[in-house]
Amino acid sequence: MRAAAVLGLVLALASRDASAQEAAPPKRFEGRVDLGATYFDNFLQSPSGVPESDIWAEFTRCELAWRAGEQQRLRVSIEPEFVNYERFGGSPGIRARIARSGKMHSFAFGASHVWDRPHVDADDNPTPSDTFGLDGEYSLRTGQAQLTFRGQFRDDDAQAPEPDATLTNGGMFVRWRPKKGQVSPEFGAMYGHRDPDVETQAYVQRDLTVKIIATPTKWSYLSFGYRRRHRDYDTKVATARYFGRDDDREQLSLSAHFDSSPRDAWNLYWSLEEAESDQRGHDYIAHVISAWWSRKF
Repeated sequence: MRAAAVLGLVLALASRDASAQEAAPPKRFEGRVDLGATYFDNFLQSPSGVPESDIWAEFTRCELAWRAGEQQRLRVSIEPEFVNYERFGGSPGIRARIARSGKMHSFAFGASHVWDRPHVDADDNPTPSDTFGLDGEYSLRTGQAQLTFRGQFRDDDAQAPEPDATLTNGGMFVRWRPKKGQVSPEFGAMYGHRDPDVETQAYVQRDLTVKIIATPTKWSYLSFGYRRRHRDYDTKVATARYFGRDDDREQLSLSAHFDSSPRDAWNLYWSLEEAESDQRGHDYIAHVISAWWSRKF
């Protein structure tokens, strides 16, 4: 019921007259505040027949950004956040990012750190972790095609008894950006590896994505995605819990952004993930829905 109410509010605001949505020129200094909530259906990824753990999380973010360079294409930002998880408590975080957009070449690099952040990976308990992350991407656009290379690194410092772990990912994405049109498809593939202190929980992951990006109007943005992940647990210990295990995880997602005024926007995210494993007790279905309000200043 809460999700339906949020969606109704978003659609009502989106129906306002688009003539009021005039894009303002970039300012040298920018700011933004986000206030929202996320509902996790089956947060612990419990298999069928096992009671699920459904939780809420409220969050707030504040981004401060500075633009520089020719036509202010260089953007440097810092973004503190706080997430309050039902059952797990508060989790602060901060992210810094530098990006440059150009007609042909674009890049972005970011670093982040979160504290006491619960998450589920490799079916471990959601023990809160202090996590440091790095990510970057470079895009080359020629004509209507855009080629993007992306890389990610994550270092989890988990609370005992869960092991610490590092996760690396890298991949390539191709996007078609028509000169005239409101629909842009993107295809991508990534390869990654999780390396925990306990070697029996390591895995290799192959990731394929298809995304359709639509801009029906100047004040709205929609993204439909399909993602397929294959995990190959590469432990050689025959008595280990994950020995010989392979997982396939398929996910559908929808993102929506609507500008209700030059300063205010409403955002919605929904995903459905289904996992199938060749070992019993690891299949699950999980949903996530998130809605938040953004205000620029």
